[in-house]
Amino acid sequence: MKGFLPPLVPLFYGKPIGTEQLVSFWYLFLLPAMTAITIAVNILINISINDAFIKRILAVATLIISIMATVTLVKIGILVGFF
Repeated sequence: MKGFLPPLVPLFYGKPIGTEQLVSFWYLFLLPAMTAITIAVNILINISINDAFIKRILAVATLIISIMATVTLVKIGILVGFF
């Protein structure tokens, strides 16, 4: 994947347009890492509680976060990748 992306990629879309949005290629690994941490925390919370409703809410939240992170990575790859 590194060969297909430039050394600087846009990641922080909430910042003003320009160099403030750009980060090194390696920062793209933050999204899967944050998703994995979110999944781990939600699993630990699910183990410790007995309420089925809260367990479902946490499962849906984890799914939404995972989908959003995946869409963001795919969008960045499509926008700036050399395929």
